This record gives sequence, structure tokens and C-alpha cells, in this order.
Amino acid sequence: MYNPYFDGRRKQREEPVPGEWEVDQNGRRFRRVGNCIEYAMTISTVGAGEVYADQLPEIQKHLKEQEEQRRKAEAAALAAAQTGKDCPFKIGRNDLKCSCEKSCAFYQDTACIFARMDRPATKDTKDMDCIIARKCNERCAMYNHGCTLIDFVKGMKPGKE
Repeated sequence: MYNPYFDGRRKQREEPVPGEWEVDQNGRRFRRVGNCIEYAMTISTVGAGEVYADQLPEIQKHLKEQEEQRRKAEAAALAAAQTGKDCPFKIGRNDLKCSCEKSCAFYQDTACIFARMDRPATKDTKDMDCIIARKCNERCAMYNHGCTLIDFVKGMKPGKE
């Protein structure tokens, strides 16, 4: 059938151009697309709650940075808590070279309470046999030019009975 008003070319449908993002009375983002309203897609996350999809990469990056900073702070706190000297009580019991740590009940200020690192022991006990840690050496938390635990016991006075 012949139509005098049709010239043989089909009219291309124009795609509506979306407008700028606006905020409605409920606080949700939307934009007008032709005669319709399109709401921004939201995604529910565990760490950040409900976020807009276009903001998700930024939020993920921010959460990752926070987690990395938290891990670094924990590692720094753990490193600061260790003195680098071995605890003879932990070595003698299970052959593990665990460091003298601030979390230990015997740790006070800068050293083990038994060690009293502020003054050296009266007798040099290096490489002598130790009933707790096999050999007395400078890696032990209680060593300060000798075993300070021995010096501590020698300085005790008997109590009244």
C-alpha cells in the first residue's frame, strides 16, 4: 500500500538525554530521563551500609586503606611490645624463643621485674649452665653482665617466722 506521506526512510527514535542528579524529598538521588524519573542504584554493603553504585569504588578504596592502617598499627604495637630479648621461662618450658613482652605480668617499665636492668649483676654468669634456659647469655631478658635473677635472690633477706 502506498502512503504519500512516507518518503521511504524510517524515522530514527531519539534517545532521551538524562538530566543532572537531583535529590527528592526523601533524600534519594534521581534524574529525569525524558518523561521518566530514574533513581540512582544503591548497593547494601557490610562495611559502609547502603551506598550509591557510582560511589562504591571510592568507598571500597577508603575501607581498604583503613584496614591497612589498622593492620600497620597492630604490627607496630606488637613490635613495640617486644624487647628483642628471650624469656627464659618460655624457653625452658617448651623450647620456643619467645620474646620478653610488655603483655607479660613480670614486665615493668622497660624490662622484666626479675631482671632489674638498671644495674648489672654482681657475678658474670655468661655461658654458665642455667636451670631455666640451658645457657646464660646476653639474649636472655634477665641478663645484664650476669644473671640478675641470681642477684635478686641473693639480695633477699629471710622473713620472720
